[in-house]
Amino acid sequence: MGATKNKGDMADSHSQDVLPPWIIPFYKEELLPTLVDFFGAQSDPWELSGTDGLLFSSILECIIMDICPKEHYVPVRSGTDKLYTVSRQQISNYHCKFQLTAVTLVQKEVRAQQKHGQNAVVKFVMDALAPQNGAAYWGETKGSNGPEGTFLSDYIVKTLAEHVKAMEGSLLEEHHFPVGTFILAITAVTHAFRMFSTGAYINGGAFSKENVSTLMSEWSDGIAVKTFLAKPHRQDQLLKKIKTFLENPNPQETMHKSSGLGSTDEHTHGLKQPSMWRGR
Repeated sequence: MGATKNKGDMADSHSQDVLPPWIIPFYKEELLPTLVDFFGAQSDPWELSGTDGLLFSSILECIIMDICPKEHYVPVRSGTDKLYTVSRQQISNYHCKFQLTAVTLVQKEVRAQQKHGQNAVVKFVMDALAPQNGAAYWGETKGSNGPEGTFLSDYIVKTLAEHVKAMEGSLLEEHHFPVGTFILAITAVTHAFRMFSTGAYINGGAFSKENVSTLMSEWSDGIAVKTFLAKPHRQDQLLKKIKTFLENPNPQETMHKSSGLGSTDEHTHGLKQPSMWRGR
């Protein structure tokens, strides 16, 4: 993964073929990043429609009103509106990227353990998944006073970095901490490790609401996540570590020196609730 996102990952050329010509110049660079940014900050990233069933269409209309006001676009929630249907599908595809990234990261570490045998892989996975000090979740598993850096593991950082890359170009003027995608990243990392829990890879199924919603709820309702979300300085530490990774994605370079694991008060930058679109 590099510091510059390949926007083709979010919107392939085949899906763009059916879009209205007037939106194509803005689709990958502004529309999709803004959708990712907005829905990533929601508590449930799977639920795009909201309680009234109109959230996605309302947000899509607002974004396009800012980008192409002369088009007077009003979404139609059906297959006849290709802009609406393709955009929803692209957000779903973006969610799947989380699992692909997490599996790739875990698989790399598992391969290093395989030379020691299947039991070594099982132990590595079980140790990593230990909530109290597992490498899947902690930035430092053996700090001077025990594990340090809740949810600052390289696995979570690099998985959540997919969100930061995908929202590059967003029209949101202000940004809220991406609560939903943060929990999504933790879920993806946990799910990825579990696929290797027998010592060999076993496909855990699609990364979908139907398949991982229970696991995601366990995290979102748990005390660890609630404590993390109640402390802005921890969120800033995570965002700072992601920023460091994206600026220098070389896997040989350690991120711990820039992670701020020992700091409890330093805020890198405050993130606020999305409130308006950036003026063009």
